Amino acid sequence: WDGQNDQDRVQSWSMPFRVYLMTIAAALTLCTSFTSSVPSNIAFQMTEEFNTTINVTKAAIFMYVAGFCFAPLVWAPLSEMYGRRIVFIVSFAGFVCFNVGCMLAPNVGAMIVFRIFAGAFSSSSLTNSPAMIASLFSIRYLMRGIAVFSLGPIVGPCIGPIVSGYIVTAGANWRWVFFINLPVGIIAFLGCAANLPERAAVRRHFDL
Repeated sequence: WDGQNDQDRVQSWSMPFRVYLMTIAAALTLCTSFTSSVPSNIAFQMTEEFNTTINVTKAAIFMYVAGFCFAPLVWAPLSEMYGRRIVFIVSFAGFVCFNVGCMLAPNVGAMIVFRIFAGAFSSSSLTNSPAMIASLFSIRYLMRGIAVFSLGPIVGPCIGPIVSGYIVTAGANWRWVFFINLPVGIIAFLGCAANLPERAAVRRHFDL
C-alpha cells in the first residue's frame, strides 16, 4: 500500500476523516482517564456502606490504575497480531461490563476486583491509540496529532473529581458516580465499533 493513489493507503484518505479517527482515539482515552479519578470524592460514603476502613476504600478506588500495569502487555501485542479494531471493541466491552460491576458491587472486595479489571480493559486506549495515530499522519503532522490526543489523558483526570464532587454535594448515592460513567463508556464503545476502520489501525506508513 505504497502507491500515492492506492485507496487502501491510510494517508491517502482525506485529512478531515483522519482527524475524525484521531478524535475517536482521544475520546476513548478521555473516557478511561475520567473513570480513574471520578470516584475520588465518594470514599467516605463507600466506607460507611461497606463497613470498612478508609484506607481499604481508597485502595478499592485507586486499584483501577493497577490494571494499567499489566494489561498493556496483552493489548499491545494482540493489536499487532489481529488489528486494533477488534482489540478496542473487546477491551471496551469489558470496560463497560466491569464498570457495571463497580456500580452494583455488594462489598469492598468485589469493588476492588471490578476496579482492577475495569482498569485493565480500559488501558488499551492509552497503549494502542498513539500507534493508531502514527499510522494516520506523516511525520509532518504527527506531532500535532499526538498533541491533540494528549488532551484526553490530561483533561479526563481533572474533570472526574468535579463531576463526583457535584454528585456528592447534591446528596445523591455514591453509586451514581458509576452510573454517570456508564453511558460515557457505552458511547465510546459504540463510536469505536461503528466508526473505527480496521485498515486505519493495522496498516502503518512512515512517509516523510
